[in-house]
Amino acid sequence: VNPTNAPVATTNAPVAPTNAPVAPTEPDTIYSLVFTSQDTFTPALANPQSQAFKDRADLTKRELEPIYREAYDTFENLNVISFRSGSIITNASLTFRTTTSTPTDNQVAVTLSEAVQVSQASALNINPNTIAVNGTVVTTSGASSHTSIFTATCLGMMSLLLCYIC
Repeated sequence: VNPTNAPVATTNAPVAPTNAPVAPTEPDTIYSLVFTSQDTFTPALANPQSQAFKDRADLTKRELEPIYREAYDTFENLNVISFRSGSIITNASLTFRTTTSTPTDNQVAVTLSEAVQVSQASALNINPNTIAVNGTVVTTSGASSHTSIFTATCLGMMSLLLCYIC
């Protein structure tokens, strides 16, 4: 209380900030994921505003995010970018927190390929031979057996040809 109405001296000392500075964080690691499903493409899937696009994107997230969450502690989310024709070709991005144990392109692709082969994500009807992460395509064991069948067929044909010539 100032009964004489005399001016009161005040000081405006600098105030320390209440929020401590935040240490910079590493940027996220983002992988490009492309795969083909055996479902039928409809033109509405090309429009991100359509209900068909939204429904398919939600289904993709519901099917794939649990697979990557289980496999990697650093997995953040999946974002569907687009769908295009060729059955349904899905273009998506996978976001991981950057750490010293961030998975490789091949590991991310193999994770989905192995899940598909044991009937996880079956609602998407993914062809495991079409899974690519940042351009790295995974070759499944099924592709190796096709190579073996092809090789066996060629050897058989060569044998018949040689028998015919002799």
